[in-house]
Amino acid sequence: MNTAKIVIPAVIIAGALVYLGPSKSFKKAKPHGPRIGIGIVVDQFAYHHLQRVRPHLKGGLKKLLDDGIFFENASFPHGRPSTSTGHAGISTGAYAQAHGIVDNRWTDETGKIIESIEDGNESGVFALDGKTYDFGASSKNLVTDTFSDQFMLSQKPGQSTKVFAFSLKDRSAILLAGKRGKALWMDSNNGLLTSSKAYFEKLPDWVKKFNISHAIRRGMTFEYKYPHPLDSPAYNFRDATNYKFSLLGKTIIGKKITVPFKSPHAYSEIRATNYVDRFVFKAAKQCIEENFTDGQDDKLFIWLSLSALDFAGHMFGPDSREAANIIYHIDEELDKLIQLVHSKVSPAKSLFLLTGDHGVMPIPEVLAAAGLTNAHRITSGDVVKHMNEIAEKESSIKELVKLFSTPFFYFNDVEFNKLKDTMRESVYQKLIGYLESLPGVRRVLTREEMEKITDVEDPHVLLLKKQHYRGRGADLTCVVDPHFLLTPYSTGTSHATPYFYDRHVPLVVWQRGVREKQIHSQPVSMLQVAGSLAHAFGVPKPSASEEPLLPGFYTAAG
Repeated sequence: MNTAKIVIPAVIIAGALVYLGPSKSFKKAKPHGPRIGIGIVVDQFAYHHLQRVRPHLKGGLKKLLDDGIFFENASFPHGRPSTSTGHAGISTGAYAQAHGIVDNRWTDETGKIIESIEDGNESGVFALDGKTYDFGASSKNLVTDTFSDQFMLSQKPGQSTKVFAFSLKDRSAILLAGKRGKALWMDSNNGLLTSSKAYFEKLPDWVKKFNISHAIRRGMTFEYKYPHPLDSPAYNFRDATNYKFSLLGKTIIGKKITVPFKSPHAYSEIRATNYVDRFVFKAAKQCIEENFTDGQDDKLFIWLSLSALDFAGHMFGPDSREAANIIYHIDEELDKLIQLVHSKVSPAKSLFLLTGDHGVMPIPEVLAAAGLTNAHRITSGDVVKHMNEIAEKESSIKELVKLFSTPFFYFNDVEFNKLKDTMRESVYQKLIGYLESLPGVRRVLTREEMEKITDVEDPHVLLLKKQHYRGRGADLTCVVDPHFLLTPYSTGTSHATPYFYDRHVPLVVWQRGVREKQIHSQPVSMLQVAGSLAHAFGVPKPSASEEPLLPGFYTAAG
C-alpha cells in the first residue's frame, strides 16, 4: 500500500521553537482540490466580537463555525495592525519587512504622504462613462507576490483560472488581488463598482450591468434594520448603548439614512451599515454567475473584504449594537453566498475561508469607567504641535513632523538630514524625552535604532521591527502600554498597538468532507493562511511566505 509521509514541523510559540513530535505516516490522500474558493476578510473582526455574538448566529457564519476547522488562537504578528498591513499579510504570507506594506500610508523623504496602493496616472481609477480620475491605484507598492498571483500563474493551457477581489475599500481589494488577480471596489464619489487601469483596459460589461442594478447612488434612503429584537440577548451587552464617547454620540439602528447629493463625504454615514457589505456580496455573486465556467479543471477564487464593521467599530465602539448588527447581517448574506456556490459545484469542491484583518481596542474611556484605570486617550494633534515647536526651537525647521499614524511619526527627512549629526541627535533626544514623558508611552525608537535591532527581548518591539521596511519606516516609533490610545480623534477607538486585542481574530476554513469539524486551540499565525490556501489549491506558495501550513492542511492537497 502506498503511503505518504507527512512531517509535522516545529512551530515558533512565544519566541521558542517547539517540536511537535515525530513525523507520522498517512495514507496518500486522493486529490480533493476545490474548484471555487471564497476568502472573506471582515475588517476589524476582533475575536472578542465572535465570543459575544456566536450564540445568536443562525446563518452562514454559524454554518462555517459549526462545520469547519476553527482556529481559536489565530493572530497577526504586527506591531501596528492596520487594514493594509493585515490584508497584505493574509495575501503574501509574509511580514511587512518583506512585502513592504508597513501601514495604510507613510511618507517619502520630503514628507509627502504616500497611500499604500497609490499609483500614477497610467493606472488611473475608472470614473463615470469610461473616463478615469487623475490618480491611479494598484499593488505597485507591494514588493512580493500573493496567493492570488500564484493561483493565476499556475493556469494550465486551456484552463480558465480567475481571481477577483471585492471591497468597499480600494486598498483591501487591491492587496488581496495582488498583480494578477482583478481588484474591484466601491467608488466613494458615486457608489459604483469600479477598478483601475492596472486591472482592466475598460470595465467589463458584467460590471457595467451590475452598476445599473446595484449602485448605491446619492439621494437613496436606507433604513438601518436589525435582524433581532433590540431588547433581545443578541444586543444585551455591557455598554452596548453607551454612546457618550462614540463619534456620532447617538445610535443609527432603526434610523433612516439618506445619501446626500452634494456632500463630499456623501457615503461617510452609510459606510457603518450593512448596505455597503451587501453591495460587496452582490458584486461577488454576480461575478460568480458571470465568470464561473463548467470546464472540469476550471477554477475561480473570490475574495470579499467587508468594511462596515471597521467603520462601525471606529464610530460606535466594538461593544455597540451597531457593531454586533453588522455581524448578524454578514451571517445572513454569507448563507446566501454558500447556497449559490454549492449550486455551482459540489460542496467538496468549494472551500470557504473566513477571518479578519485586525482586531480592535474597546473605547478607552469606557474601559476606564469599568475600572481599568490605566486605559486613557491622548489626542495626537497637541502632541504633534508640541513636537514641531520643540524641533523649530532646537533647529529652526518648521513643521518637522509631517505625518502621525499611531504609533509612527514621520519627518520631513530632506530638511532633517541637512542638520549636522550633533544637531540631529539633539533634536531626536528632545523629542524622545517629550514623548517618553507622556503617560502610556514606555519607549521610543528612532528609525536608525529600528533598522539596527537584531536581538530583541521585548516581544512588542520585535513585532514593530518585523513591520519595518527600509525607506518606509517611521522616524520615531512609540511603544505604548496596554489600553493607551494616542490618536487624532477625541472619540471612538482604533487598532494600533501590538497587544492581543488588536491582533487576535477568528479564523475558520470549511470544505465539506475534506476540511471540517475540527477545533484547534494552539497559537497559529495569520501569515500561515496564504501558504495553506496555495496547498489546498495545488499551487506554489507565495515567494516570501516562510510559515508552515495550518493544522488540517497537511493532507487532501489539490
